Amino acid sequence: MIRKLLLLFILVFTANQMLGDTPPPTTLTPVGEDSDYDPEKPIKGHRTPPAPIICFIDIENGIITGTSPLLDTIEEYQLWDTEGESLIVSATDQSDFFASVRMMPKDRYMLKLKGIPYTLIGFIEL
Repeated sequence: MIRKLLLLFILVFTANQMLGDTPPPTTLTPVGEDSDYDPEKPIKGHRTPPAPIICFIDIENGIITGTSPLLDTIEEYQLWDTEGESLIVSATDQSDFFASVRMMPKDRYMLKLKGIPYTLIGFIEL
């Protein structure tokens, strides 16, 4: 019994150590360029947007990973205030974007990744 508890403790401790460096998943919603979609409002009378994309955004290392091919078409990286009213950072180069984002104060921001044919919209916590 003690061996089982010890093994369980080791497995849990090791798993937490390995997962500790993984950023939390971020949900991005693809929005067409001509859409007035607001991710904070419920959809009424509009066509349902495409399925959200789950990705991992590692700000410290400047990496966005995911399985969607839409992540490969990003041409512009933007960081907005939470309401999406004020553009804070905009860059066409991923490394320049993350260098600017690292200097931002800790807060919640709207992330817009503009690509072809969609803009991916989500929220990140710094």
